[in-house]
Amino acid sequence: MEWYQAGPVAQLAEAVAAHLSDASATDDDSPPATLLMALTMPTDQTVFAVFSAASCEAVIQLCQRAGWPPDRISTDVDPWPAPQLT
Repeated sequence: MEWYQAGPVAQLAEAVAAHLSDASATDDDSPPATLLMALTMPTDQTVFAVFSAASCEAVIQLCQRAGWPPDRISTDVDPWPAPQLT
């Protein structure tokens, strides 16, 4: 799943990834969501993040814990090039 957040983004991708990863490390009964990649575009004030999750709700909950409710979530994301399975 892909998550999009618009607004003032003055952080580097590493800081965004750390913030979202910290939010995913929870001890409650929230459904699991794993951050796979974060991409920031400071000149457009935009952040994209790609997650592995069983549901859209899991990503929404993670983003809310991080303090960044999503503006948009895409649930059907195909990577290119496709990962090689062994």
